[in-house]
Amino acid sequence: MLTFAKPAKRPEEARQAEQRVKRWAEAAIPAEFAGEIVMVAEILCNKPECPLETTITVLIPKPKVLKVPKPIVEVTQQEVVSLSQGWEDMMKRSKPVQAWAEEALPPDVAGCSVVVEETEDDNPTLPFETVITVLSSPKHRTMKVLKPLSEVTQDDVQRLMAISQFNPDGIAS
Repeated sequence: MLTFAKPAKRPEEARQAEQRVKRWAEAAIPAEFAGEIVMVAEILCNKPECPLETTITVLIPKPKVLKVPKPIVEVTQQEVVSLSQGWEDMMKRSKPVQAWAEEALPPDVAGCSVVVEETEDDNPTLPFETVITVLSSPKHRTMKVLKPLSEVTQDDVQRLMAISQFNPDGIAS
């Protein structure tokens, strides 16, 4: 038999901080996502230097998660605005790669939307990589170029699309 612990009651300060951060995020997200659902949570961080982190998740077809490595009550409006501006800047820088990927899509997924993101990794030899996600049905298809977004070329994208085999389960291999 499974038993579940009753969740601890959150202090009023944390609830108010969550609402405040959510309002800031809703106001600061890129204009093309205005009106999308925004969720804010404080979670345990998997890094020793930050026991708690605040996550802001924008529920778009490929949800975007922004992280502040501190408890929610310590998050400032400037940090939320800065994260949103960084996301918007990355989206602008990714437009050429997105266009190249859309042009090179295999016939079975031609016309699908493509999302391009640059992600950070803890790997010191490869701190950034570019992730290309094809928003197809029934499953999204994700591929990586092991380069920072600024170094990705049209040839890189074309080669990636040419070697990616899209099977009926919607998984690029």
